[in-house]
Amino acid sequence: MKFFSWDNVFCTVILFIGMIIFPLLFKFQMFEPMTQSLTDFRITDIVDSKIVQRDQLSADTNMVFINSEIDNEELSNLDLARVINILNKLNPKVIGIKKVIEPSSNAKWNELLRMVLSNTKNLVMSVRLDEFDKNTESFKKVNGSDDYFTQNAKLGFENFLPVRNEKTFTIRNFMPRQKVNNKMYNSFSVEIAKLYRPESVKKLFERKHEIELIDYLGHYQFFRMEATDFLELNFEPGMIENKIVIIGRISTMNEIDPHMILEDVYFTPLNDSYTGKAFPDMYGSIVHANVMAMILNGTYLTSMPNWAVFLISIMFVYFNMMIFTYIVVRNKKWYEIFSLAVFVVESLIILSATIICFIFFKFEMNLTIPIFAIALSIIIYEIYHSSLKPLTIKIYYNFIHKGY
Repeated sequence: MKFFSWDNVFCTVILFIGMIIFPLLFKFQMFEPMTQSLTDFRITDIVDSKIVQRDQLSADTNMVFINSEIDNEELSNLDLARVINILNKLNPKVIGIKKVIEPSSNAKWNELLRMVLSNTKNLVMSVRLDEFDKNTESFKKVNGSDDYFTQNAKLGFENFLPVRNEKTFTIRNFMPRQKVNNKMYNSFSVEIAKLYRPESVKKLFERKHEIELIDYLGHYQFFRMEATDFLELNFEPGMIENKIVIIGRISTMNEIDPHMILEDVYFTPLNDSYTGKAFPDMYGSIVHANVMAMILNGTYLTSMPNWAVFLISIMFVYFNMMIFTYIVVRNKKWYEIFSLAVFVVESLIILSATIICFIFFKFEMNLTIPIFAIALSIIIYEIYHSSLKPLTIKIYYNFIHKGY
């Protein structure tokens, strides 16, 4: 079997040109759902949603969550002041508030909340970065609680993705920090972790990654309670001391509460439907909890670089062209069944390697593109040898070298 062949080179080049051009044909709005499903799929989603037994993982004991809603209504400024006032007496290490606080019509409630917040140590409040500029790769605007309430707080942004729509794409990554109008902001998760365990954030920044993969612990590995239970002191006070306490929208049921406002719910790799996701599965506060758990525990994921994915794709495709040529030369009638067998075997190898590396080595191979390339190699090989090559030869002899 000859290693080098111009036919195999041409087949490989044509395949990758096709893979570049093909997505451009689906830029029309009518193809958007299909395009999004294809671009938003990762093989590792199967591992996260189906293989890893989350209920067998140890719970995170560093964090406690308090629902920021009572009867599907956001906590009033008075109730929020009461919650924080109780917390301050229980000595948590950090308090994070993931909700927008605006002045209410009751001036006394506003003043009480402001006073309680001003007396709170290690307070982090969330903001939202808006108007991302692709040219400068930075945001232009910061939206959050009224300045009246934030004077004593550190601010951390709650965004996860800089460009893509967070409501429709799976949240696999997060931005540790972002610049807005020449001012650097940390993520809400990072700002809290920095106050709780500064050395863990130092390790994060030493990695120098603008985007980090999230190593998800799970949906329900964090202690959660309703604000009403907290206000009525239906909990063990010792569980708050020296802990991170987050006040944000969550559900205390082991599922997304369909009666709650769903504006702060996202798709994650843990979604039971890893393809064609129809319903988001995790509250933003819990996504941040997973990020904090990863930072505090130092359990970072590493992703295969794009150049390596591209190189592996080329190697698989060129190898397939060699195998297909060998089969055709030896016995053409076996081509269809053997080409299909090659695709199945290679796909299983890629799938197994991806699962093993992701589970045991915290390494995301992200070989979805090579699988598509392997599948296309069968089609491109047939098109090239049955149509493109004969047509090219015919044109060459009929129009360029007449008489040869």
